[in-house]
Amino acid sequence: MGGFDLLMPGGGLIVVPSGDLGDVFIGSDRFSDIGQARFNNAVLRLNTDDVLFADFQINLKGVNDLPDNSLIL
Repeated sequence: MGGFDLLMPGGGLIVVPSGDLGDVFIGSDRFSDIGQARFNNAVLRLNTDDVLFADFQINLKGVNDLPDNSLIL
């Protein structure tokens, strides 16, 4: 099963499964394909299917910029 893990500050782990995560960070651009991650307005959004809307999102309070080298996809 593909996917990735998010380790939370309190030690909790969130596993986000995917069908075919293409591992592409697109900055603040709109989703255009399966397996993309985007960041806009302090929210990291992930699209893991062919519906071009976020399947998962997390608010990164206080984060105004997320360079592409900040993520390991």
